Amino acid sequence: MARYLLIIDQGTTRTRASVMDQAGTLIGATEVAVATATPQVGWFEQDALEIWRSVQRAMTDVLLNTSVSPAELASIGITNQRETTIVWDRKTGQPIHAAISWRSNQSAAIAARITTKTEQTLVQRKTGLPVNAYFSASKIRWLLEQVPGALAKAQAGELLFGTVDTWLIWQLTQGAAHVTDVTNASRTLLFDIHQLKWDAELLQLFALPSAILPTVYPSTNTTLQTAAAVTFGRQIPITAIIGDQQASLVGQDCLTKGKVKTTYGTGTFLMFNTGTKALATTQTELLTTLAYQTAGQVPTYALEGTILTAGATIKWLQETLAFFATAAESEYLATKSLAATDLYIVPAIADMGTANVAKGAVFGLTQTTNRSQLTRATWETMAYQTSDLLAAIQKITGVKALELHMDGPAARNRYLQQFQADILGIPVLPANDYQDSAALGAGFLAGMATGYFKNFDHLEQLAKQIKPIKPQLSTKIRQEKLIGWQQAVAAARKFKPKKR
Repeated sequence: MARYLLIIDQGTTRTRASVMDQAGTLIGATEVAVATATPQVGWFEQDALEIWRSVQRAMTDVLLNTSVSPAELASIGITNQRETTIVWDRKTGQPIHAAISWRSNQSAAIAARITTKTEQTLVQRKTGLPVNAYFSASKIRWLLEQVPGALAKAQAGELLFGTVDTWLIWQLTQGAAHVTDVTNASRTLLFDIHQLKWDAELLQLFALPSAILPTVYPSTNTTLQTAAAVTFGRQIPITAIIGDQQASLVGQDCLTKGKVKTTYGTGTFLMFNTGTKALATTQTELLTTLAYQTAGQVPTYALEGTILTAGATIKWLQETLAFFATAAESEYLATKSLAATDLYIVPAIADMGTANVAKGAVFGLTQTTNRSQLTRATWETMAYQTSDLLAAIQKITGVKALELHMDGPAARNRYLQQFQADILGIPVLPANDYQDSAALGAGFLAGMATGYFKNFDHLEQLAKQIKPIKPQLSTKIRQEKLIGWQQAVAAARKFKPKKR
């Protein structure tokens, strides 16, 4: 009897497979590392076949570890790193090149070809996104231009494009399904998020043939099935597909307008549910995006803020400066430094969609500044950046967030939890037991499509949170700290070193 859901969460550095029961609890998970290559500075690539092998291994291991048999699986939910771009041969199934990671800038010169205000406005109006190499369209074009013969093959319909979800479903179905969902499609610069379809003008702008594009589904469906030869000798429905940050929104119980979550990882991703209305924004740090769409329903939209350098700053302290060996030690150092300081660390800034960049800087150094204080200030930087994003979103929406849901590896840091609440002046709710919120979200949607979970009200009951962490700073001190941060950022932006 089918009693469980299998969840594939394919991320930038690892693939995780989880099993969820009918109570919405993750009863087991297995993780497999995935490597990233850096052929040049700023270029990030991954082996698409290695990604698929990591999924196969993770699925097998999690079933063995939980003693769940394939016959007990009701359906599969998939969540994935977004924007990462793969192009492969329709007949052979072989990638024509390594997967181009979401964070790679190797197609920046192609994105820079979109120069006129009319073109940029067209893209922003239809997709909710700025023209940037971060998204998939310029990455696809780069592949077609760099790989000999690829452009002609694409025009002849011999090549297929997909983000990671599309690639995995192609493998799971042995090439029977070339599909994606609205959330992943919305991150390509080729999808009209209002009309919910691929857009001919956008394809023409990037000079891409429509034949390479997958069919777009809602985030839940009941029509896809794996190939029995791939999934342990039996066909299993694939009932949910959703990008990882959107899945985290669902898993964090941000299912109604005005709820907001932030995920602290290599970067930080803040997402604010705007309901069934897509709110346009011209602010470079914010994006309009699809949050999710269940089958037969109108989609839900969100405003998203992205901080490209967040947890990476902690990694810099750990690996480059050797301040500490483990994340737990960094938490100890942050809490050890209890003396109040006016120390601010501004990471290198690169606003998405603009040339507005700044070198990193440290402000407030004195002869007594120590390792603990610098560690503490680095954690505080993540909270300050999140505060900036939330303030920008609240200005657009006119809605004040009453609480912030938080997840991701860095969200386990208790100093960050408390300081984030302090600097926002609202409670924060870390993910329950630090479970993978993206996996929870994909599992909730898969279970809803399967019939295990009735509706969003049911999901809200499943997505339980731990006790809220309340702010402790006075309004006066909070404002003083925010003013100091804003002054530090402004000073960093003014620094323009000479080019040599």
